[in-house]
Amino acid sequence: MHKSASRLSLPAAVIGTMTASACASDGVVLIDAQLRSRPIELISLDAERISFVDDLGLRRDRTLAEVAAIIVDPDTAIERASAFGLAESRWLRGSGGELVLTDGQVLLGSVSDEPASDEESLRWSHVGFGEITLPLEEVRSFAPGISPPSRREPAGAIDDDVVRLANGDTLRGFTLLDQGPPLRLIVETTDSETRVEASRVTRATLANPLTPATGTVITLADGSVLELAAATLVDAGVLSIAPSLHNSSETGESESETSITRRVSLGDVRTLVFDAQSLVPLAELELVEVSARAQRRWTAQPRVIESSSPLGARIDMPGPMSAAWSLPAGATRFATGIVLPDSMRVWGDPTVRVLVNRPGLEPQEVWSGSVDGESPRIECAAVLPGVGERGRELVIEIGENENGPVQDRPMLVRPLLLIDPAAD
Repeated sequence: MHKSASRLSLPAAVIGTMTASACASDGVVLIDAQLRSRPIELISLDAERISFVDDLGLRRDRTLAEVAAIIVDPDTAIERASAFGLAESRWLRGSGGELVLTDGQVLLGSVSDEPASDEESLRWSHVGFGEITLPLEEVRSFAPGISPPSRREPAGAIDDDVVRLANGDTLRGFTLLDQGPPLRLIVETTDSETRVEASRVTRATLANPLTPATGTVITLADGSVLELAAATLVDAGVLSIAPSLHNSSETGESESETSITRRVSLGDVRTLVFDAQSLVPLAELELVEVSARAQRRWTAQPRVIESSSPLGARIDMPGPMSAAWSLPAGATRFATGIVLPDSMRVWGDPTVRVLVNRPGLEPQEVWSGSVDGESPRIECAAVLPGVGERGRELVIEIGENENGPVQDRPMLVRPLLLIDPAAD
């Protein structure tokens, strides 16, 4: 764990007024505080309220407390984005390095040519926001952007820093930085010290404790994840965003807030979440048990199909089965679309049940339904009992119906949980 004074502060976001509109055909979807989703035409958005035209053509006004997130369908949004808007997003397409912070923020760029002031700090060059100096204790991982980056380490705590090299070697220990130039990583173990130039590193992952994101968070198409101090829709299809970064001085004696704003095409936005702690995709939870149903001896596990949007992952349920996920204590609601894929609509007619397991109690059904070739999609929205309790499980059961189990393979589309942080 790297212990140095924090030089990056991430205050809760304040959303600026949005006065231009993006029509519902642009693929803008609003998810409300009950996890109901609807396509919208965005009219205005300020620190307290949002106004939009819904899919029925009616204008609606809501407080932000009634809204969980806005999601943008990239295919539709890109088609509608103006040439001006796309030009404004060019700052996103910078060099190939990646900096991941302990709270999940992701900044693209590369290690800076200018050294930081000490071995416990990293100086990062971002094509949009300039030079940023960070304490290593705030860093989860960084790919310097010189050698092609390796994949991120699995999520969760690690015991030692892990430094992966371009030649395939891996170093483990405690990492400091020799600012150079050139920048070198110092990997210390109990009986040795290894120095390696950053140009040879594909990714360094640090064993720092992870922290939850707070406030408003935007995810962009290039993989950037940023906490925001402000966001404003300044033109049709164009957002102005201001990340809530505080940058350190070179001496480390003072801090100055970055006042940089950048414009981004709506087609480059994937999600705008108003409270980062309030939404969790089902795909991110631990799958604790899978069992076959309908007299099947075995079943494959549910398969997560990733999306460019962190809230857009789908889960393929491969036949009659029961699957259980460990629930956060603060989970209050669950919602998902349930779709029978085109290839399964001749004979497919699965039933779907959603239950909650609570320690010492019988499983409690909270929702049920079915899909088939004539009605291939249904929306599930359920209130979860036992909020605040540890050890709960969300169970999804796929059952066979009149046509047998052969094509009973529904897809969970955008399965999400609403979280009450106070109860978690």
